[in-house]
Amino acid sequence: MPTQAPPNALLYASFIEEAYSVYENNPNDINPSLAAYGDFLNGYTLMYNLQMKDFFIDEKPYAYYGFIARNIATNEVIVAIRGTADATEWWDDFHFSLIPFYQGWGKVEEGFYDIYKTLKLVVPSTGESVMLLSDTITNDSWLQGTPAATLTITGHSLGASLATLYAASWAYNSPTPLQNTAIYTYASPKVGDSSFADQYNHFVTTGYRIYNKPDIVPHFPLNPLYEAVGTGYEVDSWNKAARSIPCFHALTTYMYMLGANASILGKCALS
Repeated sequence: MPTQAPPNALLYASFIEEAYSVYENNPNDINPSLAAYGDFLNGYTLMYNLQMKDFFIDEKPYAYYGFIARNIATNEVIVAIRGTADATEWWDDFHFSLIPFYQGWGKVEEGFYDIYKTLKLVVPSTGESVMLLSDTITNDSWLQGTPAATLTITGHSLGASLATLYAASWAYNSPTPLQNTAIYTYASPKVGDSSFADQYNHFVTTGYRIYNKPDIVPHFPLNPLYEAVGTGYEVDSWNKAARSIPCFHALTTYMYMLGANASILGKCALS
């Protein structure tokens, strides 16, 4: 386990925080414009909004899950996926049934995969749907033939599991381990079995799984068939933020532990 925080871990968490903010400001806007992001994306091109469907008893309409943006100066592409926002999504988080992923890649958690398979990339200005994710995804289809200098995929909580599946799909279609690609997950539950973890770790060579020691979510599912992926980096908020299950899991707690100012903690600050 590394003793130093993964490079730019706080920066990439801030992209997820922005996805949360955009969603919370207007949950019904599933294809927000650049204006909805305020000044945050200055220096970036907003390429796509991410939409996925939740499931609770039956299938729900599409919801906003995050965005893809390109850094104009460095040509880095960021994929940011928000985490759980309501009880509907918690249902998806905790199905815990293993189902097959791609051929030769073992099995993954059913609830995460159900959401992930509905992934749609939507152009903010036109509402045009660029791609509905399927088993036939190609590496550069969503980039429309314009490759990124680097690609960073980041997510928190449920979004971390979806980011893991996104990276795995990308890797599945690559003949060699991914180059110039990094995955940052925060508070991720375990996504699949040992076969999935083995394939993921072979092809996704730069993957950081950041977890808070008292946060229960990274320990789930407790089923021994599940195995965590990537390089784990532990933080411990026990004596530095409020001691509650929501605060242990909150992205703001993770960000504070990675170096953000204490003001970010809000209701999770020590009283």
